[in-house]
Amino acid sequence: MPTRVKQQDSEAKPADAIEKTMSAGHEYEEVLELIGFGRVQWTILVASGLLLMLVINETMGMSYITIVSQCEFGTNSVDKSIMSAASFIGIFCSSYFWGYLSDSIGRKPVLIYTTFAGNLLSLISILIPNFWIYVVARFFVGFFIAGASSTTYAYLGEFFTVRHRPIVINYASFFVGISTIYVPAVAWLVMSMNWSISLTESFSFRPWRLLTVFNLLPGVIGTVMLLKMPDSPKILLSIGKIEDAFAAVEWIALKNVGKRLQDLNVHKLKYDIFTDRENVLSVSNSPTVSFKKMWKETVPLLRRPHLKNFSISCTVMCGLFFSSSGMGLWYPEILNRLGSSIADDAMTVCDVIDASVNQSKLNQTTTV
Repeated sequence: MPTRVKQQDSEAKPADAIEKTMSAGHEYEEVLELIGFGRVQWTILVASGLLLMLVINETMGMSYITIVSQCEFGTNSVDKSIMSAASFIGIFCSSYFWGYLSDSIGRKPVLIYTTFAGNLLSLISILIPNFWIYVVARFFVGFFIAGASSTTYAYLGEFFTVRHRPIVINYASFFVGISTIYVPAVAWLVMSMNWSISLTESFSFRPWRLLTVFNLLPGVIGTVMLLKMPDSPKILLSIGKIEDAFAAVEWIALKNVGKRLQDLNVHKLKYDIFTDRENVLSVSNSPTVSFKKMWKETVPLLRRPHLKNFSISCTVMCGLFFSSSGMGLWYPEILNRLGSSIADDAMTVCDVIDASVNQSKLNQTTTV
């Protein structure tokens, strides 16, 4: 995006500087104020929220799948950890790439293609009978749904004015909370079922596999809604697609107020013109060249004045996910062990964890 390029250029040599001029016309934010908050914004808010639900469902939903699949896969605590972590590792490996790609080619293509690929792989995974192949499939599910994880907030925010943007981001975050209710509620309904469909002599389709279908359902609905939406006009202006940006803003105006931009006395959008206008991922077919350019635009984050804020943000997010996701993934397993204890023995959660650790040590001693 232009803002990132300008940060990089502030520290670049004069010979590498990119000259910039400003086109005539209305600022994008000014046009949004004229159009107002309407139908398009509400639709994009719901679609974005459903995509965020998909990410939470597919990652946190594994905390229930690891329990009900243990008999079929013959898993122990280590295997369950691997199953739970597979999607997170996939997200970790690809989030930066998808975020950078969305800055280069647009938000909507990244959201559509990655969500579709993640949903497809998730559907395929419900028919996998082998543990390690299932883990690999879950890794790639995480690899692709990271597109929604890293891009949704940016896509959502760029359809709103600065005044509404923080409020809308908070509303979208409500869907994360809804997901934490949706996942256990659906798991309770599905795991209460007791049926089995034999597809082959060695493979039977059981209710826990159906749980994956319900987990990805919000993502499917969100993707369908997104198909009818335009790409972010702000990012289209940033990557030089001026006509597409104008058409997208006019579409928003028609849906919200039933008027064309000309009726609002808007004939042109103002944008930054760079003399060195190259798309970092599309100008070269060489992955090496593309990643070198990606790294070149990342370096400013590792230098002053951005290094301090970048480090603080990473630390806060690491602590947040360590405490919430870490405990959240294991809590159903802990409760399952607690419920499996003898009714007469009053055990706390800590007692169950200690008993599990002691049992693991005993098993290791017995094996030796």
